[in-house]
Amino acid sequence: MVRHRSALAAVALTLAVVGCGGSAPVGSDPPDISPGDTAPGKPETTAPGQTAGPPATTTTVPPPTTTTFPPPPPGSGVIVAFEAVLGWWSGSGWVQPDPGDPIPVEAGALYQVVRLDDPISLALGEAPGVGCEFVGTSGVALNPPLSHSFEEPNPVAVDVTWPIRPHLVEVVDPPPAVYTQIASDLLAGQGVIDPNPPIVQVVRADLEGDGLEEAFIVAERQTNALNPAVVGDYSVAFMRRVVEGQVKTAILDFFVVKPPEVEGQIIALDIFRFAAMADLNGDQKMEIVVNSQYYEGSGVTVWEYVNDDLGPVVVLGTGCGL
Repeated sequence: MVRHRSALAAVALTLAVVGCGGSAPVGSDPPDISPGDTAPGKPETTAPGQTAGPPATTTTVPPPTTTTFPPPPPGSGVIVAFEAVLGWWSGSGWVQPDPGDPIPVEAGALYQVVRLDDPISLALGEAPGVGCEFVGTSGVALNPPLSHSFEEPNPVAVDVTWPIRPHLVEVVDPPPAVYTQIASDLLAGQGVIDPNPPIVQVVRADLEGDGLEEAFIVAERQTNALNPAVVGDYSVAFMRRVVEGQVKTAILDFFVVKPPEVEGQIIALDIFRFAAMADLNGDQKMEIVVNSQYYEGSGVTVWEYVNDDLGPVVVLGTGCGL
């Protein structure tokens, strides 16, 4: 079965009535590094009338020379997912390559690998090659390779040198019970009635470093994309943000299983997970990376929170599957 999802869906911001407080971002400074204490040397002593040795000679020691090293290369900015190269920031806009387009990165580039609040790791990239052979996208193989799983959010890797996660990102587990009613009300607005929707993911992040946290939530009736779906199964990924003292909710991804158009047709559910919050273009504001998966494939989209009027907007996306 051939399926194609358009990532460029319109996003509507709906006003909620629940207030939300913010908290200052949590960070950690590098530890102070102090030289170890050195015990003073024992002075040499002589008896009265004796000399300690031959007369001292004066030696002129040249001042130390300062070597200036060139700064490390800034990196290509290329963003790599398991499926393919997502794209990069050109300096003035996002670039998503078409199949066959050259990828501006060479073998040996060092990538930062990011997944939610896990520690940042490094991976060495090979020269660009084929990503997903089904659709002909370009990809970059990494060592160690990026993980790929239907059960866990999949990371992305970025060839940059700036701090890729400059602000607070925290996975909240177990999910707070308050989001059950919030998700139920949100789903009702989409025509799905579920008084007790399962909350499968909650992430708190301070996207802009302003001390106000955004909340990112996934509610899902079916939690395994490999299992057979039934009509009415759904997955929804949404965010909540304080705007002028009130909370607004934006749906990033939503899928509900409809009745089959043809008798005997396989029906499947697209499931969503927030995969990373990362500064992908060096502006010290973090973008939102979302995984999507279904039984024949998977995909990745990058959302940028533009402003409080436009909300989150898809800027990059890729995928692989039938």
